[in-house]
Amino acid sequence: MEIWNAVVAAITFKTIILAIFLVILGMAFYQAHKRTKDPIDWIDMLLDKNSNRVSISKVGQFVGLIVSSWVVISMASSNNLNYDIFGIYLAFSLGGAMFSTFVKGKYNMSDPPKTPRSKIDNPD
Repeated sequence: MEIWNAVVAAITFKTIILAIFLVILGMAFYQAHKRTKDPIDWIDMLLDKNSNRVSISKVGQFVGLIVSSWVVISMASSNNLNYDIFGIYLAFSLGGAMFSTFVKGKYNMSDPPKTPRSKIDNPD
């Protein structure tokens, strides 16, 4: 019974709003994935574009983004978030993509053409 009381005490208005936002965001992602014309394949976030195998660096970035987002949200909800922590969070979440775009543009690099692979959830 103590666990239930702790769970109920931890639920605040901010937590409910965040949960509603995440449900709406999840529904939008699901609709985009199930779209018949130009569907989004979410597994591409974790696969290496050249070998179509799971990329350890992408998985690490994904886990780091989830953990750092949780830290920033919990610090913001307790009014302990300062500019330094938020700046580090933004540099982590946006820095990798911005740096790779900069390098591709500076050295006129382009991604190699990707061969289409069969969908995982539809083996036909």
